[in-house]
Amino acid sequence: MRVGDKFYFLCLVFLLLIFGLLLSERINLATADLGRHLKNGEMILQGREVFRTNFYSYTYPDFPFLNHHWGSGVIFFLVNKFFGFTGLSVFFVCISILTFWLFFDTARRNSSFGTVFLTSLVLLPVIAYRKEIRPEMFSYLFCGVFLWTLWRIGRLNGKQLVILPLLQLLWVNLHVYFFLGPFIIGIFLLKKIIEGKLREDMPLGVAFLLSVLICVVNPAGIQGVLQPLRIFANYGYRVLENQTVFFIDKVLGNYVPNLYFKIGFGLLAVSWLAALWKKHLSLIGLILTLFVSYLGWTAVRNFTIFGYFAIPIITANFSLIRPRLLRLTFDEDIRIKFFVLSSAFLILFGIFALNTGYWTGKKIGWGLEKKVY
Repeated sequence: MRVGDKFYFLCLVFLLLIFGLLLSERINLATADLGRHLKNGEMILQGREVFRTNFYSYTYPDFPFLNHHWGSGVIFFLVNKFFGFTGLSVFFVCISILTFWLFFDTARRNSSFGTVFLTSLVLLPVIAYRKEIRPEMFSYLFCGVFLWTLWRIGRLNGKQLVILPLLQLLWVNLHVYFFLGPFIIGIFLLKKIIEGKLREDMPLGVAFLLSVLICVVNPAGIQGVLQPLRIFANYGYRVLENQTVFFIDKVLGNYVPNLYFKIGFGLLAVSWLAALWKKHLSLIGLILTLFVSYLGWTAVRNFTIFGYFAIPIITANFSLIRPRLLRLTFDEDIRIKFFVLSSAFLILFGIFALNTGYWTGKKIGWGLEKKVY
């Protein structure tokens, strides 16, 4: 292994360890939704039908409710049954690290390692915003798998693409963001259609069609497919995570996650200025940018998904400025190594210095929080 390769590896391990540490927060069952997911999973495995009403409500238990994340509850219950709450924490962190690596590796194929590494550091606070064990973790994972797979579309055949509809079958029963699967495939398919290459890339069209049709395979059928469009129709009350960045700024004032999101969004905007300067606009990158930016600005719960997608978009845009850096390894130029290390230190220091209380007040650990007041 070359010196440069070892340096790549050590930087990546460091990045993933920091990310895992940021996500390692003890479970507070008094405030988290995890208890409900665990009970759902237990009752489903005991033979109970997936809930169609608001089962846990004391005042209105017959209110119609569509459980779009029932599969996640089953997985959470099984992990907890065999490995306990500590095992559940480890499971969450491991899935999150795998997801992070998928987006990181996708970005690395179109940029230099140093650019991806530093961009990822800037976006770490945004991606690590959602630390509770929730079904959405599977949506992040599948988004990473779909994007990682489709970015290699030139080297894939129909047999390899069949994995996407199979994953879609799982996704539609794990979390309401399942529609992102066909959406991501559709973006790549649209690019092929515009380029006039649909005939030679027919497997991609088949994968898209199958991914759309297979969404019906859920306990609620077509109603489950339409749930993403209806989920906010009768939500009942305002939940913090569903509010816009502007609303939270107005109500809470200095909400630290908003600050880190704005920094990440600013970096994304600057990267597009670089792309415009080089007169090279990626259709896939542009559509994804508009979509995840909309998600992030309209609901703070989407900060994480914004951060994940921003990594490959930002780094692909910046790579247009110095294409030669794509072929340069750290052992070929010691100045690059020094620049990356010093920049990484400054970024981490800046992230911490922006609001030290936000970081020092965190309770790091795995498993249940023993004392909840």
